[in-house]
Amino acid sequence: MTAPDPAEVSSERATEIDAVIRRVTRWAAEREDITGLLLVGSCARDDQRPGSDVDLVLLAEDTS
Repeated sequence: MTAPDPAEVSSERATEIDAVIRRVTRWAAEREDITGLLLVGSCARDDQRPGSDVDLVLLAEDTS
């Protein structure tokens, strides 16, 4: 039996990451001033580690 790789993301962490992305995507979809939402960084490359954050780029219209 092989020990788990400490660099691998647990299924719980993967579920957490997916939930954050879904939540922000739903929020952005409801906003008329949001023109784009991009996932960048390690999550976008499917190279996240247990301590990785979720990097998002949010594009919005200037409504001022």
